[in-house]
Amino acid sequence: TVDRINRTDNQGNRLVRINAVGFPVQFIRAPHLQATGIRFATLMRELTYRNGGTFVGLNDFRP
Repeated sequence: TVDRINRTDNQGNRLVRINAVGFPVQFIRAPHLQATGIRFATLMRELTYRNGGTFVGLNDFRP
């Protein structure tokens, strides 16, 4: 798991920071097909939070 590999030091700092970007391509689909994008955003938000990083979820795109 990430917690096993990206351990904390004595001061609680992680070895590396994990950052992520979410592109809104799943949200052009019908609402009942957007679960994948929502689950990805939720996972990345928590993963980046736990590892001192930042999640940037874009809210617009141009096809």
